[in-house]
Amino acid sequence: MVRTTTIKPRAMLAALAGGSVLAAGVTGIVVGSVGQASAAEASTAYGVSASGTDGLTAQPSVRSAGAVASDSLGSVRSQTGVVKAKGLSVKAGAGTASATVADVTVGGKSIGPVSTTCTDGKASAGRTGTVKLSDTLTVTYGSVSGGKATGAIVTLTGADGGSETALVAVVSCGTKPTNPPTNSPTNPPTNPPTHDPGPGKPDPGQPGPGKPTGGQHAPGKPAAGGKPGTRHGGAPTPKPAPAPQPKPGHQPVTG
Repeated sequence: MVRTTTIKPRAMLAALAGGSVLAAGVTGIVVGSVGQASAAEASTAYGVSASGTDGLTAQPSVRSAGAVASDSLGSVRSQTGVVKAKGLSVKAGAGTASATVADVTVGGKSIGPVSTTCTDGKASAGRTGTVKLSDTLTVTYGSVSGGKATGAIVTLTGADGGSETALVAVVSCGTKPTNPPTNSPTNPPTNPPTHDPGPGKPDPGQPGPGKPTGGQHAPGKPAAGGKPGTRHGGAPTPKPAPAPQPKPGHQPVTG
């Protein structure tokens, strides 16, 4: 006997609907994760600059919000040579910055080596304090505030009333970029499916293949209001054989 399995359309629609809801949930997870990522702040660093009677643009100088960028110079000087520096090296990248100057001379006097660093929004200087090198020359080391630092601020006052200010080893940096979460979605599906019938499986509440629905009677049983003795489909139900009855003239045999 060959059996034919029938997949009901409602069961197939339920399975497809369940898959669609699951796919929507996965999409919400991916979108929510991407939305959590934060951009990095740009970091900067330069070796020396000067303003006043003898200006000098900031050099060497770097800026980066991603991979670390670096630059260096063997020596640099202002236009007339009031400010001179040598051995300059700078670096900057996402959440990091540094500057180092081997020696700086202002007005003919050396202030020594100067360095600063910055990591994840916190800056620091190699040395701190204020030193007066002469009546006209003052150096303040290690001016730090949050993610910014200046290794040295040199002030030179001239006899003619003019002045010169040099900034040495200047850095700034922000915090490192944050990664998106990998476990918890920010936009989970609002109505996640409670079951997944799977391909070919009937929806809950639907009878399986070959089982009668609520409005049909089982084979061998009379339908509601029908005649007994008739099977489903019109075939007659076999009746039991009648018990034998004694006839007149026949006596039962006894022992």
